[in-house]
Amino acid sequence: MKKKDLAKQQRVSELLAAGEKFFSGGRYAEAIGEGRKAAALDSNAPGAAGLIARAENIIACIANLRERAAEFRHKGERLRAAMLYTELLKLDPGLSDVSLELEKLNGELNAISTLIEAGEKIFSLREYGAAVAKWKEVFKLDKHNQEADFLINKAKEVFARKDGLLAKARDYRRQGELDPAARTYEELLRIFPNLADARNELAEVNAGIRRANALRVIRHQSGKPASGGNEKPGAGALRPSAGRTPPAATAGKPRVWKNYLFAVLVLAIFALLFKLLPLLFLSASSSPLFVTSAVLIVVLLSLLVFFLCTLPA
Repeated sequence: MKKKDLAKQQRVSELLAAGEKFFSGGRYAEAIGEGRKAAALDSNAPGAAGLIARAENIIACIANLRERAAEFRHKGERLRAAMLYTELLKLDPGLSDVSLELEKLNGELNAISTLIEAGEKIFSLREYGAAVAKWKEVFKLDKHNQEADFLINKAKEVFARKDGLLAKARDYRRQGELDPAARTYEELLRIFPNLADARNELAEVNAGIRRANALRVIRHQSGKPASGGNEKPGAGALRPSAGRTPPAATAGKPRVWKNYLFAVLVLAIFALLFKLLPLLFLSASSSPLFVTSAVLIVVLLSLLVFFLCTLPA
């Protein structure tokens, strides 16, 4: 009896060792089989029940992961499905169907990532329409890709800003506010440098500003009022650069009445000088008070002439 019992115990140990080896290799069904054989020989065999329970738990976990991965795959959530397939292969590297599915998923994810990165590069170059077209290609591989959807909505916000700036610039132009219109066109072209219509309209606005500025200089020099008399303040004016003196600030020529007054005063001074000088230097009876008064009159008249000659136009 002892030899028979020893042989049975030895066989149970061999079965449990084989079951543990199967378990370590991910062959859980074989491990369960070996555990059950050991339990059949000895219902109280230590380790048999534990080996069977551990292997059955792993098999149940694999089945659960397969189901969840298939669900994510069906929803188009490729990244989460790929993560679950990776966990499955850690549990059982021999799952060939899982390996093939994971390889396919990784190829799709790489293609999606390439399209998104290409769109972002195009977007950084301000080619917004081409970037949106590139991101829309993602939906051919993943109809519910959230990243592509977010980026397209971001581009739509930029397009909305473009439409708003263009409408604002054209409204300024219709109202004759050329300087604000030019600034708005310039802001628009900083965002959308390839808008040919906006660039052409900006050139026309700048030409109108130059014409208005030239007309204002001519009117200032001639002293004539603006033609029509209804030009809006600031409309068509060139934006002054720092340190530049506007044409309106330059001094003009003396007017006719000032020339006439100057000539009259000069003649009066000469007349006084010819009358007073003989009295000052040839008359012995001139009092000091008389001499002082005469000199002050001559000085004051000279200062008056100098002041009138220096008046601006």
